[in-house]
Amino acid sequence: ARRYGAKNKYPDAEAEERIQNENILKFQEQQAAAITKPVKDNSANSKVLRITAILVLIITLLLAINVMFGSATENIYIANREIFYRYAFICTILYFVFAYWALKRGKSKNVSTDE
Repeated sequence: ARRYGAKNKYPDAEAEERIQNENILKFQEQQAAAITKPVKDNSANSKVLRITAILVLIITLLLAINVMFGSATENIYIANREIFYRYAFICTILYFVFAYWALKRGKSKNVSTDE
């Protein structure tokens, strides 16, 4: 490395790099000052959407537990599995709808007017 210039001093390049790092630091400080604290959406509608999404996940978990532990015989297992397939699919769609809806409501509170 010494043969290829690692031993040499480069004061111009070092000065340019120092100036560039200072400019980057100033720019980052300006960006940090411009950032506003996010607003948490605590409206009743958003709470209902979040609670509904969580309840749908709990229902899916309970259905899975029923298949796992509530199936003493193969016939009961198959019946429980079919119930799980049907309702877990519906619950999955409902979860994504409610969670996305709550997310969009929260994001709409944090949209700045200067964009």
